[in-house]
Amino acid sequence: MADRAHAACGGGVVHVTTGLTPRAGGPYVSVAGLVKALARDARWTPVVLAPARTPERLVDREHWGDARLFTLPPDERVGALGRHRRALLRSVLQANPSIVHLHGLWDAGTYAAAELVRERHLGFVVSPRGMLEPWALRHKWLKKKVFLVAYLDRLLTTADLLHATSESEADSLRALGFRQPIAVVPNGIECSQALPRTAGSDDGPHRLLYLGRLHVKKGLENLLRAWAMVRPSNWRLSIAGLDEDGYASRLQSLAAGLDLGGTVEFPGPMLGTDKWRFLASGTAFVHPSFSENFGIAVAEAMAAGLPVIATVGTPWQMLPVERCGWWVPPTPEGLAAALRELTADDETTLQAMGTRARAYAASAFDWTSIGQDMADCYCWLSGRGAAPECVRFV
Repeated sequence: MADRAHAACGGGVVHVTTGLTPRAGGPYVSVAGLVKALARDARWTPVVLAPARTPERLVDREHWGDARLFTLPPDERVGALGRHRRALLRSVLQANPSIVHLHGLWDAGTYAAAELVRERHLGFVVSPRGMLEPWALRHKWLKKKVFLVAYLDRLLTTADLLHATSESEADSLRALGFRQPIAVVPNGIECSQALPRTAGSDDGPHRLLYLGRLHVKKGLENLLRAWAMVRPSNWRLSIAGLDEDGYASRLQSLAAGLDLGGTVEFPGPMLGTDKWRFLASGTAFVHPSFSENFGIAVAEAMAAGLPVIATVGTPWQMLPVERCGWWVPPTPEGLAAALRELTADDETTLQAMGTRARAYAASAFDWTSIGQDMADCYCWLSGRGAAPECVRFV
């Protein structure tokens, strides 16, 4: 893709995210990808600030490219930064940022972002990263409502720009009453890292894959119940991902109770090259989540050439439109209906669906174009350029 022409602008941008390791979930992938894309664009120098949740030795610095990384010391006093945190913030400010971009909400980094903005009167962008979607707000709703009313509402209304990764997330933000501009910029993926698909090369079983956090939000119990309803012959279900709060044992117990025997496996986390090998081993992919603002694993599965089953709690309505998957209710019955169709299709049909999925991913989720869109947003906020096409106004 040819580089678009753009005026020189830029400066520093501080990205405040939820963590620097895979335990941070989706932002670990999406924020790092954006930071590296912005570095390639060269108009904005990225700095990453995150709470200190894990030992420094566990941080994969290569994953974050050339960005300067800072970890924010914990402070239990809500709204107070303390001496050490102020010292860190001063060192971050030495990068002379023009923009603070907050990724995620329910985290101590929120306070750091607010302090940076107040001290320097900087441009302020907030990416809720799905944390204000209806299902997410209902989960532990009382705690979140108190926090939202007491602090986040004021924080969000002072943002110069909200960033949504899909039109449906933008609609959710408008429904909550936020009236400032919203940039609709999807997450990107490194399509070039996808490996050739190996499934179907022998007489072994077909494999339906899930990849993501093992969390109640992801609808995996419904998936297991749907699998038990269909029980497709010569298929295996592989549920890979980081366990959260012992949820994997709950899923394993459910699989045993449903007498799924050797048709379901839990191979654990899949990161880096292992992730792409895992996707290459599949016949199809399933994402049964109750709610997503995007769902990076879906885009990666498409790049790997897999047909996808996703649910209407996710922004993947294009799957049936582009004839590369299903978009169904997040219920056992809805998932089972898609599973019956998937497992009844022949290999030629599934490969054709996968080819269309790969082509769509390559055109829609290229990090270079996405990084340029976000850089254009920063330039506009800095008064250097018109609002890019991705920005929606009321």
